[in-house]
Amino acid sequence: MKLLRVLAAVLAVFAAAGCASGPSSSGSPTSEAVAAVPSSFGSGVLVGGALVTVGVPVAFEPSVSAAGAERGGRGVRVEVTAVNQGDAALPARRVVVRATAGGRQLDSVVDSAQGVEPPTVDVLPGGTLSWSEAWMAPDAPGEFQVQVALEGMRGYWVGQF
Repeated sequence: MKLLRVLAAVLAVFAAAGCASGPSSSGSPTSEAVAAVPSSFGSGVLVGGALVTVGVPVAFEPSVSAAGAERGGRGVRVEVTAVNQGDAALPARRVVVRATAGGRQLDSVVDSAQGVEPPTVDVLPGGTLSWSEAWMAPDAPGEFQVQVALEGMRGYWVGQF
């Protein structure tokens, strides 16, 4: 909850300064306005020309060959889907996905044995790409946030894990 209040305060400051974007002339939100508001897991958010959805976090048990799980904690996995709504190919390797929990940035887990690895292919206009991301979260349940960055824009998903 504290994170949501802080984000709301930051947005209010930007809006007062004239830095935030509101609805476009068509009445629909611009990508800047949509990307600044935290969403629930499972919701789609327009981020840098792609409609990105971050699925509901699920428990994840890394394999013995996983990289990034050495510190321990609770494994968490999400499915990320990007639909390219632009006119050019979207290099998926430019999509940056990060997570925080317990007030700290989490270490990414790469587990090729379970299909948890960053995307490496381009997404053509109108195309869709889905992949899994995973992290090691603190042992205590609490707020979990995922941030997706693309083309200078960011989308945020917040929930509990």
